Amino acid sequence: MKYFYLKVLIFCLLSKFSLAQQDNQSMQYMYAVQRYNPAYTGTVTNIEVITSYTKQWLGITGSPQTFSFLFNAPLRKGLGLGLSANQDELGAMQETQITADIAYRFKVTRMLTLSFGIKGGLDMLNINMDKLNVFHQSEVPSLNQISNLSPTIGAGTFLYTTKRTKRKQRNFYLGLSSPNFYIPNRTTEDQFSYQDKIQVNLLAGCVFENNTNKIKIKPAAMIRYVNGAPLSWNLSTNIMFNEILIAGLGYQWKSGISVFIGTHLQKRLFIGYTFDYNTTALRSFNYGTHEVLLRVKLGKLNLGKIQSSRFF
Repeated sequence: MKYFYLKVLIFCLLSKFSLAQQDNQSMQYMYAVQRYNPAYTGTVTNIEVITSYTKQWLGITGSPQTFSFLFNAPLRKGLGLGLSANQDELGAMQETQITADIAYRFKVTRMLTLSFGIKGGLDMLNINMDKLNVFHQSEVPSLNQISNLSPTIGAGTFLYTTKRTKRKQRNFYLGLSSPNFYIPNRTTEDQFSYQDKIQVNLLAGCVFENNTNKIKIKPAAMIRYVNGAPLSWNLSTNIMFNEILIAGLGYQWKSGISVFIGTHLQKRLFIGYTFDYNTTALRSFNYGTHEVLLRVKLGKLNLGKIQSSRFF
C-alpha cells in the first residue's frame, strides 16, 4: 500500500514537472523571449548570448531550480539561427532540453515585421531514486533509476515594429507559440506512465518613451495555456532610464509579486536580478524566488550605441 502512495506521489511530481519543462517560471520572460518563442530568433540587431539561473522557494530542500542558455544570431536574407538549452531540477528529478531554433522574418508593412520560427531537439528526463528518502525500505520494492529520451518539436510567430517615427519610437511585439507539440508517452520499467501536455504561449509588450528618449516604459504580459490546467498569466511594467538602468514590478496570477532591477554595463553587457515574493500558502516556508540573468552582445556595435533600443 505504501508503494502505491509512493507511485502516486511520483506521478504528481512528474506531472507538475513536465508541465513546466519548457515554460519554466522565469520572472524575466520579457528579456528571454526566445525561450518561449522560436520566432524571436534573428530579430535582434547583434548576436546575443543569454544565461540565467532561477532558484524557486529558497529554503525548501529540493525546490525547483533552472539553468538556461540562449544563443541568438541574425543572419542575412531574413534568417535567424539560435540555440536553446534548459535544465530544470526538482528534488530527485532533472530534465534537460537542448534545441536548435531557426526563423525567417519579412516586412509586412514599412513598420511591421513578421517572423516565423521552428525549434527541434531532444528532451532528457532523469529521476535519481537515490535522492528519495525512504524510511521503511523493507516495505518498498527496490526503485530503479528512471531515464527517458524524447524529441521536441515547436513553432511560433512573432510580429513587431521596426521603424522609428520622427517624434517617438513606437514599438510593440506580439507572439504566439507552442514550444513542444510532440507528445511522447513516457513509461517506466514497472509500466508506470504519464504524458506531457501541449502548451500555448502568448507574449505581448509595448514601449512608450518621451521626446528626449531618456525614459522608456514597457508594459508586458505573458499568458500560458496548458490543456487540463488553469490559465496562467504574468503582468509586468519596466522603466528604463538613460538607456542604462531598468527597474520594474511584476505580478503572476495567484502566485507571486516580483521586483526587478537591471543595468547595461559598457554597452555590451546587461545584468538583471529579480526577487519574487510568494503569495500562496507556501510563503511561510520559503524565502522567495531569486533569478539572475546575464546578456552579452557580440559583434560590432553600430555608432557605439546599445543595440537594444527596442527595449525587448
